Amino acid sequence: MHAGNGAIPQLFVVDDEQGIRNFVATVATQAGFEARGASDSRELFALLNHATPAVIVLDLNMADTDGIQILSDLAARHLPTQIVIFSGSDLRVLEMARQLGEQQGLVIAAALQKPIRKAQLLDVFQKIFAENEPFSASMLRRCLDEKLLQLAFQPKISLATYDIVGCEALLRCQDSAERPVAPEIAIGVAEAAGMIDDVSVWTFREALRQCREWRELGIDLSMAINLSPYSSRNPDLPALFASICGEYDIATEAVTIELTESAAMDDSRISKETLIRLRVKGFKLSVDDFGTGYSSLLRLKQLPFTEIKVDKSFVMNLHQSRDDAAITGAIIQLAQNLDLRCVIEGAENQQVMDYAASLGCDEAQGYFITRPLPGHDLPSFIKTWQWRKNAMPRKAPDTMIAEPQTTNDQSA
Repeated sequence: MHAGNGAIPQLFVVDDEQGIRNFVATVATQAGFEARGASDSRELFALLNHATPAVIVLDLNMADTDGIQILSDLAARHLPTQIVIFSGSDLRVLEMARQLGEQQGLVIAAALQKPIRKAQLLDVFQKIFAENEPFSASMLRRCLDEKLLQLAFQPKISLATYDIVGCEALLRCQDSAERPVAPEIAIGVAEAAGMIDDVSVWTFREALRQCREWRELGIDLSMAINLSPYSSRNPDLPALFASICGEYDIATEAVTIELTESAAMDDSRISKETLIRLRVKGFKLSVDDFGTGYSSLLRLKQLPFTEIKVDKSFVMNLHQSRDDAAITGAIIQLAQNLDLRCVIEGAENQQVMDYAASLGCDEAQGYFITRPLPGHDLPSFIKTWQWRKNAMPRKAPDTMIAEPQTTNDQSA
């Protein structure tokens, strides 16, 4: 069970000898767990009524409690918990208990014979903790210092020509067990720990480094980079971003800074001065996930944005839903009236792209084109896309949506 919410993973130790409970709890605490003890099955299941631990350490040989029965009772609860069993019995009995537990669907992380050595137990706990450790500020700092963060790139096409015209840089991160961490979790940790500027600058620099590498191969694309509203409060960021563009010989006009709609429309979170400075430096500004919040059209007019991205929740069924088509069409029309470019995200088939093009949308990105790619895979993808593009039949606008479904059909 991965504790992705920032809580310290818990460990319950079940043994009728207080000295052993204290010993195991001390070692577990050293490994990073929050340890709690139970002397019998009654106390264990009382604890389980209030919390689900990452680990249960269970002595199979207790005077008044049957450890094998506890395993069966735990299996009946279907807990996402790893079990460490130990016993003074011989190794054959211990191994049979492990097999019995696994046959019942339990995850037996280790089977240890008494007397247990501290180093042996600590090694077991540290390995389990690495699988349950919450993604933390210290882990993020290690990712930054050891260059463990990565970017993936999702191409964008022009809906007029179907040519690849740009990419959006997307953060990719792993925890200490090398499992992917959702970008929103990594960004949330960075914001809470005051590290968001470090992440923003790393992302910006790495995206432009990749952009220059592509240009050396003859691939000239614009780059879109997401910005946290917390980074917008740093008045030095526009100048720093511009200097990084200079380092890599990338024009600021080739870079679009994206902010979510909810952040862009919130005066308390976003710095208008920073947005203006970014535009003065030549950067373009995009409102991401547009349509999911409660935008003030006045504020949209007042801020120096150059692009609107239609949220994928309206796009994915655009060719089948009259409601989604109406909302998307209204957003595209709004963008045109405000002289803003319009991009749809979440394009998962050609019908969606053709229909958005018929409405006047400028660009598209989505899984129909490709999932986000490592930077080194883009050149080969572009060759494949060129072949796909040439093979695609282009449909006339009046044949794209035959009978759009309505989302509020009241028929029985």
